[in-house]
Amino acid sequence: MSNENNNGKHKRQIRSLIKLLHNRYNVFSVYTEDIANCLEYPRGLVESELHLLYEEGILEPVWELHCGNCGNVAISYESPHLFKKGPMIPCDDCLSWLETENTSRDALVAAYRFTNHDDEQGM
Repeated sequence: MSNENNNGKHKRQIRSLIKLLHNRYNVFSVYTEDIANCLEYPRGLVESELHLLYEEGILEPVWELHCGNCGNVAISYESPHLFKKGPMIPCDDCLSWLETENTSRDALVAAYRFTNHDDEQGM
């Protein structure tokens, strides 16, 4: 199989997995590393495809701060530069509070989430 055919196959599989996660499992955010590990694809290939889905308006990049107790997303930002140290942030899932005074931007997890107007035809 040629490299071009192989890349097309990989892109279709990435899109199929993302569509499955969204439609069947009601997943709100996808992570490059998780998709790459699941499909055993290079991280760069997955990141490129996720970026194309962003350009198509299906996904949007976000940066998430996860709760240290339950691991769920406590808050997300459209840009890592919007993160500000200081106030404690509540986790709505486990009702604990996250201390952000000593938290750096490095603690933010890059992800892609589905837009409200995702176009199923594009996936």
